[in-house]
Amino acid sequence: MNNQDIAKCLNRIVAFLHDSQSCYKDHIGHVKNPELKQLFNQLNFSREKMVKELSEEIIALGAEPEKSGTALGQAHRVYENIKTKLTNGDPLVIAKEIRRGESILIQYYQEAISEDLPQPLKNKLLEHLEIIGSDLKAVDKLAPQS
Repeated sequence: MNNQDIAKCLNRIVAFLHDSQSCYKDHIGHVKNPELKQLFNQLNFSREKMVKELSEEIIALGAEPEKSGTALGQAHRVYENIKTKLTNGDPLVIAKEIRRGESILIQYYQEAISEDLPQPLKNKLLEHLEIIGSDLKAVDKLAPQS
């Protein structure tokens, strides 16, 4: 892969990380459980760190990193906000949506890792993937699957 292709691959992840981060910010305001609020705040900052790390890689490749999420992510957040209000901020409903969204993020990471990327970059993506998996376990602990 050339630098432009690598940057495009990383930008796809960065855009979805922005979506993930925005989701966590929204959920902080909707849940009543202080432990979930704290967790979502931590996950928001975790995604922010991932965006920063991958954006630095993209800049090093001579490209411009994505500055925001996807249109689909924005539409989905509107849907989630309505659903959250209708369910009175039910943590199980919110956690289910988080699992669904993060499974897409994991898929993007796995697709990128399967590409012909430099090994240090693959290692960074694998590190992020491990963090995302750990984050999902923390969500499961506070809002178990039904």
